[in-house]
Amino acid sequence: METEFGQARLPMTKVGIVIDSEELCPEEDSEGRIGIYDVSVAEEVFTITQNYDDITAIDIGLLYEILQFLADLNSDANVTGLIVGIVNNVMFVEEEVLASAQKNDNYTALIIQVLEFQLNTVDVGNGTLDRAYPNIAVQVLDIPSDTARDGIVITMLSMDTGSLSNSDIMVETHQDTPTDSVPRDTFARVVVPIEVAKVFTNPEVMEGPSSSNNTTNGDSLGTTTASVVSSDPGETMGVSAIESLRVAFVVYINDAMFPSPSLALLNRETQEFNREINTPVVSIAIGGQKIENLMERVNITFYRFEPDSLDPTCNFWEFNLGKWSMEGCQLLPDNAINSFSNEYYTCACDHLTNFAVLVDIYAEDKSPKPALRILSIIGCAISCVCLVIAIMSYLSVKKIRRSQTHKIFICLCTTLLCLYTVSLAIIALDTEFQHAEVGLIPCSVLAALVHYFVLSSIMWMGIEGFNTYLVIIQVFNTYIPNFMIRASIVGWGIPAVIVVATGGITIKYYAVEDYCYIRKWPLIGGLLVPMAIILIINIAVFILAMRRLQNSARFEGRVKKDCKTERQETLERIQNGIAMLLLLGFTWTTGYLTLINVDFTGLLFIIFNSLQGFFIFVLYCLRKATIRKQWRRCICCALLREGGSAESKGNSGRTPRSTSGTGGSQPMFESSSAISHTNPSFDNSN
Repeated sequence: METEFGQARLPMTKVGIVIDSEELCPEEDSEGRIGIYDVSVAEEVFTITQNYDDITAIDIGLLYEILQFLADLNSDANVTGLIVGIVNNVMFVEEEVLASAQKNDNYTALIIQVLEFQLNTVDVGNGTLDRAYPNIAVQVLDIPSDTARDGIVITMLSMDTGSLSNSDIMVETHQDTPTDSVPRDTFARVVVPIEVAKVFTNPEVMEGPSSSNNTTNGDSLGTTTASVVSSDPGETMGVSAIESLRVAFVVYINDAMFPSPSLALLNRETQEFNREINTPVVSIAIGGQKIENLMERVNITFYRFEPDSLDPTCNFWEFNLGKWSMEGCQLLPDNAINSFSNEYYTCACDHLTNFAVLVDIYAEDKSPKPALRILSIIGCAISCVCLVIAIMSYLSVKKIRRSQTHKIFICLCTTLLCLYTVSLAIIALDTEFQHAEVGLIPCSVLAALVHYFVLSSIMWMGIEGFNTYLVIIQVFNTYIPNFMIRASIVGWGIPAVIVVATGGITIKYYAVEDYCYIRKWPLIGGLLVPMAIILIINIAVFILAMRRLQNSARFEGRVKKDCKTERQETLERIQNGIAMLLLLGFTWTTGYLTLINVDFTGLLFIIFNSLQGFFIFVLYCLRKATIRKQWRRCICCALLREGGSAESKGNSGRTPRSTSGTGGSQPMFESSSAISHTNPSFDNSN
């Protein structure tokens, strides 16, 4: 049969039956490549997938094979539009079905790759391809290279955040629209830097190896040359070959086509919240190539579905691994763009692919209450003052500061003082919820300091527990050579090793930028696990020490020798027990409450931790008779000095009175009399 484009062979058929040619028209004729057969197949598949309730995981696999066949043979705009519609229908399929198809055979990700291939090859002529469905909106166009050199800004406007059917996509340049502000009703926006156009028009562009791996080296952000990885091995790209750039922009209303098995496992293991996508998924492709290692970041702005969600992180979909990854992306502060800050996230990434923002979704509002913040500041400030007084008190008494037990206590107080000082700095910086006031590096340093001092205080609690074991349980006056040097290595050195190891392993997600504290998994592995081990050991020591104290009071007559009544004996044992329980880690059990997100646990955590220095001051200074006695001596000496000074001024011109013997030259808290220690857990001849 002779046609406009050459010969065509038709099969034998009966009269009145519509048939198609057995062969395609020549590929060099763009009009001839529009296959009626392909369009009819795409239409039929589109109709079938509208019954999405009946689609199974096996059907998703068959659907992928059909779409792959259509994409390999046809770049017609009609077929492409139908493929977009088919993806829209698939997004209505039950979540469990799509998750099964992705987990077993990676089919949902493969369908997305077929769609991206089709969008990069579709023939749009001199116009654009626009398709908008409830779940997906697409725009494809070819931008002249000269225009692309000015930078590209793609904005989707949508009045309805529940459907993209009536969305409007605009493509502009940096000169046409401000890049640091977001128009009202923006649903998604991508600001592509000028560098991207230069990558394609520069004859010295670096061609990377053919690979489908979408990961980027996070250590080289902002330092390496941007590269384009060609999808065809051996393909070269020169200036003469680039007259226009293909721009394919896709917005998915949810992550139905991006089910992550690892994310689903995390949500099954976590009862308090769900880690979910809180934005549309935005895909941007330019030139049909994979672009990575950009020195100028691509800024992607997303509409927030849940404004009050916590711990947002910028992610891209890693096709090879079938999961979300944070490599090469970071969340910008809310004030990075002029927008309604509680409605949008903005991410900066060094590559182009599919992007979204993951957050923690709780059943109720978890924004910090102002009263809790104020209580934290007051508690930490009180603890700092109390710890300073306690340290000065113990250092000022010669016999106390020479005691091994009290040296450990002074080291513990010093560590806690540093911890509360850093905590006050973090609280002062964290002035706005879900807003990063400082950069990633200083924030990580602050988080590492908190991590270190918490671990160090726990280690010194463990050292005190071991010392208590030696003094009370094993044998009195047990001597270990260079005990304090060894204790310092454990108390100061081991925490440093743990912090460095944890930070090195989790360097990309070590700290939460909002309030400069370590994230959940580094928190569990690098802090709560060591805390639990030391806490269990110290509780065992506490129980054994209490039993030994009870036996010594009952059988050795220690209390009777000190001329104390039975009531005083009981009070002393209770005091020792409370002090040891506090010192050996009771308050740190509330650290586990940070994983339980309800208000009263947050209040308990603040009370027990921010006021721990105050509790120590009360138990080991206010309740300690020897310290109170030295305070009275100090106050009396100060009053005598003040009185003597006033009397000297009143008797100016007369012969000065001698003030010797008044104690004015006596060091603070020093006494010629020996200090009697009645608490065996604090006594040590060493």
